[in-house]
Order: sequence, then structure tokens, then C-alpha cells
Amino acid sequence: MSITRENFLQHELIGLKAEVLKAKNTSLEGKEGIIMKERKNVLTLEEDGDLKILPKSGVTLSITLPDGEKVKVDGKSLVARPQDRTKKFR
Repeated sequence: MSITRENFLQHELIGLKAEVLKAKNTSLEGKEGIIMKERKNVLTLEEDGDLKILPKSGVTLSITLPDGEKVKVDGKSLVARPQDRTKKFR
């Protein structure tokens, strides 16, 4: 099954590009990079060789799907262990 706007929460996010559009911590806004790791409450992005840890809750992200389509997502919808999130949206 390919990743689409409708089903991307059912898939692994590691390897996708993400950009922080809004954040409670405004110093995170504009950060972008490849999702390298995902945990229950945080994402780790690689940005220019540096790793940035972002809280899932309190951010709005733009995630670029493999076909180039961008999806805006509230980080609250990502708060869960990745393996639990993928089961939840089946």
C-alpha cells in the first residue's frame, strides 16, 4: 500500500521530510529535515548533519510524502508509540 494523504498515519514516518510550521516553542519554527527516529512523544530530525529533537505535541508539521505531496498535521495526532499509532488507524 502506498503512502497517501488519507493513510500516512498508518505508515512509518522515518525517512520522510518534515518542517515545523508552528510550535509552542517558537525557536523550533522553520526547522526542517528528515525524520530519523520516532518515539512516543518526540521526533528526531536530521537537519544539515545535526539532530534536532522535537516534541510531537505542541507543533504543527508539514510532512512531505514520497510522491512529493505535503500534508499538514497537528503533532498531537502523532503522540503514540509508532507501532501503536499504525495499528490505531487501520
